[in-house]
Amino acid sequence: MGLLQRIAIFALAFLAVAPQSWAGTCDQAGIPNCGPCGYAYNLTKDGGFDYDCNPAVWSFGPHTYRATSGSISSCGYPTWLAPFAQVDGPTNGWAFFWQDTLALDGTSGWSHFGFGYTIDINDSNPSNQVYVEIIDLNTNEHWGVDYVTGAHSCETHNSLQLGNHPNWVGHTLRVQFDTYLVNSASVKIESVNFWQGQY
Repeated sequence: MGLLQRIAIFALAFLAVAPQSWAGTCDQAGIPNCGPCGYAYNLTKDGGFDYDCNPAVWSFGPHTYRATSGSISSCGYPTWLAPFAQVDGPTNGWAFFWQDTLALDGTSGWSHFGFGYTIDINDSNPSNQVYVEIIDLNTNEHWGVDYVTGAHSCETHNSLQLGNHPNWVGHTLRVQFDTYLVNSASVKIESVNFWQGQY
């Protein structure tokens, strides 16, 4: 058998086992799991921005995007390589990126929520701001999760307790990052986790 025939057979075998679509990797992370404070289910879809999901699970407004090159060098060795979410300033006002996800319903006691993510801001200007919120799209309730200003080097905020929200159960919830950058700073976001569980 010639070299070209062997390469062709290898390529066909690879395609047979390779995923044909990213759709399977872009569901909720799910699988009941140990969250930051108990037994929980991760509602986030593609929290690491690893996949170019089809259909897209993250939405990006002006100045925000899924970075496919670059790194968060302050994460030590090895550096944290793209993809991740990035916001570039100046934003000339607030810039947003978000994900809509459906909370579990009908399960008694699964009404507690928690949140986690990693952030890197490369500029210490206190006027640069990042605000993280959950929006209940059924009721338009906005719930502040976190507020960050100034420089932060690959900082993980992984045990943010949002409390008991029985009104969120079964609702569509929006995870939204709001960023205001007055200069050429950049913000990078990785490892977004949104937990629903029993605590």
